[in-house]
Amino acid sequence: MYMFKNPNNPQRKPPNEKFFSDMNGIKFENELILEWADEKQCKICLQEIKTSPFGNFNGLLNPINNIILYECKLVLTEYRLILIPKIPEISFDIYKEDYFTVPIFNISKVEKLIDKNNLSNFKIEIQTSDFRDLKISLPLEKNSIYETLIDITNPKESNSFYQFAMKYKSILDINEGKNEKNQINGYEIYNIEKEFLRQKINTIPELKLLEINKDFKLCSTYPEKTYHMITEKITEDDIIKAASYRTKNRYPTLSYYYNKSSGSIWRSSQNKAGIINSRNNYDEKVLESIAQLSKINVKNKLIIFDARPFLSAYANKLKGAGFENIENYPNTQIVFCDIDNIHSVRTSFMKLKILCLYSNDNNSNRFFFSNNNIEGDLSLNINYFSQFETTGWPYFIYQIINNSIVISKSVKEGRANLIHCSDGWDRASQLTAFSQLLIEPFYRTIEGFIILIEKEFISFGHQFKLRNGLFCFNENSSDQKSPIFIQFLDCVHQLVFYNPFIFEFNMDFLVFIVYHLTSCKYGTFLCNCEKERKDLKIKEKTVSIWTDVYRGIERFKNKLYDEEINNTWKLNFFPFNRIRLWEECYLRYIKKKNKDGDSLNPYQNIFKVLNMKDEYIENLKNENEVLKNILKQKINENPELYLNKDEIKILNEEKNKILENVKVEK
Repeated sequence: MYMFKNPNNPQRKPPNEKFFSDMNGIKFENELILEWADEKQCKICLQEIKTSPFGNFNGLLNPINNIILYECKLVLTEYRLILIPKIPEISFDIYKEDYFTVPIFNISKVEKLIDKNNLSNFKIEIQTSDFRDLKISLPLEKNSIYETLIDITNPKESNSFYQFAMKYKSILDINEGKNEKNQINGYEIYNIEKEFLRQKINTIPELKLLEINKDFKLCSTYPEKTYHMITEKITEDDIIKAASYRTKNRYPTLSYYYNKSSGSIWRSSQNKAGIINSRNNYDEKVLESIAQLSKINVKNKLIIFDARPFLSAYANKLKGAGFENIENYPNTQIVFCDIDNIHSVRTSFMKLKILCLYSNDNNSNRFFFSNNNIEGDLSLNINYFSQFETTGWPYFIYQIINNSIVISKSVKEGRANLIHCSDGWDRASQLTAFSQLLIEPFYRTIEGFIILIEKEFISFGHQFKLRNGLFCFNENSSDQKSPIFIQFLDCVHQLVFYNPFIFEFNMDFLVFIVYHLTSCKYGTFLCNCEKERKDLKIKEKTVSIWTDVYRGIERFKNKLYDEEINNTWKLNFFPFNRIRLWEECYLRYIKKKNKDGDSLNPYQNIFKVLNMKDEYIENLKNENEVLKNILKQKINENPELYLNKDEIKILNEEKNKILENVKVEK
């Protein structure tokens, strides 16, 4: 059954049944059809394949100049734009199956162009957040299609973003049954008490679950329940009074406890020291109690990881914020992670998008890759990597991964670690989550990774709605739009690609999450914080993305996963030259499928060298020798950051022996 409504032309009759006879198996799931055009009216513009401007290396092809028009059916619903072109199978094989199906809120740009070749027609250029670039040609009388596209991609009411997610919930209830016994409710996978009990937090009586933020009265962007240190010297009231000293009242709270060493990760926003270095005794007491959780005998029991560059952190002092004055916090060290802000990330991502789309003669064009021709990883090609590097994107990935390695090492040594940036919901979330991914084998399973995202991004107020630009049609006009969460998933992908045995999930799982960040099909990523989700009753009215993940769980399982290797794996350093372009995500629509399908084995290139697990393990051993030498250099530069008190003593003794031997030789 099809439902029709044309807001810009109410008198228009719906298409006949013949129109829907050849839709490539597409079902409309009770979607409201707003616009349509048949093959005689609509043409899609596709380009001829030519060589790349980046040099002639296998697999990279670039469509330039010769535009070929193919007949095409068009259907625009309240949720998605569907194009069904009549093109030869060989040409169609270049594209992914869903290349011509675009969720409305994945659209980042709609532009009307003059058709110079046919003045009775006009063109619509559509660019998406997942790097698709589509051009369609329509007769002038079909202008209502453009008007409707503009209207629905730039809604005047905010609830437009929730409507289809709510409709999908009703569809799922009808199709699956409200009382489906085997259906997992994705909103119930993460439970704060259950998760911290798994971390064996019950072994530390001082760590208490408090409801100081009940009804979100203390901090509107935090969860209602959080864990804190409560001792004879620190009370609930002290923590409440300390909150006012932190930006947005985002007070220090426990994020992760590592039972094997008593190491821990805490998170907050920056303090309000300002240019005059004002103090707050309650904040100092809270951080002192956090340091006491560490059981190791070292000078600096608490390390504060400020995710920002030092100059950026210092500039915030002029705005009445800033960072901790270590003189007021005993047994504490501060480290600046040198990770740039959301604006730099947004600019870098736009450069990456241009690199992937490539613009020539003012026509946006797309690279085409053939798995049959590519030898090795594209990003490892010197010519291409130099272009990739100019976007700045690899540097961001490098900084997040290697700062997380330092944090994870500090946790394993038994220190307490407080992580913050400015507001504590962007860079802080990236570092807390990725550090835990490195430490905890559980977070490298499907269930564990879901819990990690729910805990560090969703419950602690990463602003998905703002960062994904759901209220911003023009991708250049939002000052708050930035792909922070995609950047985190890109970091995860780097590990998934190079370590095929340690993750229970595959690359398809990560790409699926990216795709639905802006699809508005699920309620998971629609809001900025828990308070907003509660006010809108998101959990009651929508479906969680994790519900559908578990409904199709086999698709997302890594068939190479080895639990034993996962439990023993560790990462000491991640070299800059290993960072690769996330082809499976950014180029997913233009890279041909391998014969086994994308989800089965995204590691084909690696297995030309590493065909068996024992070879993979041996390779890791050899690689660790190289990385150890790099790590030694970093330890010499800053030993207190990497080593405990006893290790520093041994290092100094070895240095003294070397110096004595040099003197003797002289």
